[in-house]
Amino acid sequence: MADHDRLSPFATNENSFDRVAFLQTVASLSIYKQEALRQFERNLPNGAMILDAGIGTGIDLPALERMVGSRGRVIGVDTNQELLDVAQQLCLQENLTRVSLYDADIHDLPFPDDTFGGVRIDRALQHIVDPQRAIEESYRVLKREGTIEICDPDWELLSISHPDSQLTARIIEYKREQNIQNGHIARATPTLLQAGFNEISTIVIEDTFTSPEQVKAFLYLDKLLDDMVRMDVLTQKEADEWLKQFDQQNVGNNVLCSFTTAITVGKKQ
Repeated sequence: MADHDRLSPFATNENSFDRVAFLQTVASLSIYKQEALRQFERNLPNGAMILDAGIGTGIDLPALERMVGSRGRVIGVDTNQELLDVAQQLCLQENLTRVSLYDADIHDLPFPDDTFGGVRIDRALQHIVDPQRAIEESYRVLKREGTIEICDPDWELLSISHPDSQLTARIIEYKREQNIQNGHIARATPTLLQAGFNEISTIVIEDTFTSPEQVKAFLYLDKLLDDMVRMDVLTQKEADEWLKQFDQQNVGNNVLCSFTTAITVGKKQ
């Protein structure tokens, strides 16, 4: 399947996909963000100007503004106007006076060389056309010894508990290889950073889910199965039966899904 035909919600203009609701769900169910923000702050100079590239709904902006203090500034960019509007409303509600938002493409940032003390790219490289170009642009706008932090899911470690292990493996493979623009980017990121960055390190954070509803919301599972049926990868009967069995699993403390995010940090040489 060609890249432009991939079904990733962030690589399509499909109107039925509620990007705002999806991003808010991901943020509310993920624990990796706490560690990612701690790692980023640990590597920032006082009063830094930082770039959040691909801000989504802007959920990290309050924490980032606190991070930079009274002498710093936060710049957020995204290309989706709906998400920028939500982020702008958040800035007004939280009185984020040291945050500025721009409609800008991560592949071609409208900022001079050596502008920022830190750049964050959180769950964005998996969805964009050219991750290497985005990293090159981040390098360009970073000051010398500035910090880059990139967070993306390691889709190769996605695990879903289900009685039908073979069909589940097909669903996971489809999610990684067809539904995500760059399904292997988490493992490729350290290598991409070797051109221009040093002190590269990666940690992994595992989220676990015990509720079928959590899993369906986090993976947008109903839509994924609908897409697989539409693309003739599954029959409607297979999709319905798989979902029925998944919903019937005993919840309690049983882990129904585990999901790993890689947090990679580097310094501009």
